[in-house]
Amino acid sequence: MKRAALRVACVLSCAAVAGCASSDRSAPAAASRPARVSPVVKTAAPSASDYVGRAGSLDLFVLRSSELAVQRTSSAKVREAAQSTIAVHQGTSAQLAFASRRLGLTVSPVLQPSEQQLLDQLQNSFEFDRTYASQQKLVQRRALELHQAYAAKGSSPTLKPVASFVVTRLRSHQRVIDTL
Repeated sequence: MKRAALRVACVLSCAAVAGCASSDRSAPAAASRPARVSPVVKTAAPSASDYVGRAGSLDLFVLRSSELAVQRTSSAKVREAAQSTIAVHQGTSAQLAFASRRLGLTVSPVLQPSEQQLLDQLQNSFEFDRTYASQQKLVQRRALELHQAYAAKGSSPTLKPVASFVVTRLRSHQRVIDTL
């Protein structure tokens, strides 16, 4: 917990320094330089409803793809990783659904287009284990970025602790994903 707080403080400090460094508005030469996008913009927290929608779709993809992996893989390592992933994401999904209901929001039972496309690719893959592994790493990274951003800058005091909880779970589960 202290490490997470230290990392958040470090990121926020870097963001503050980056914001100060980019506030020069005086020189015409600055207008001729290409605009730089600050990393802070990339990690801006979505609205509560957007967060619930994205997080729900990511969790649902991980659950469906891992259930498919349990059925289709011949590798014991992939099967164990998929089963572990299912357990983690059932817990994170339940936390998200509970907190969302408190806000009058619901987690959609339908994948968003980007996750549906990934699931379709996995279902039709001739290299199932390799595709599963690469997709899990990709989605893990997307989910971690989403939850970290919301935990740090989200607007809902109900959802921020959920995002922090999910970040902790995803980080501890990262070792399993890395073995794929």
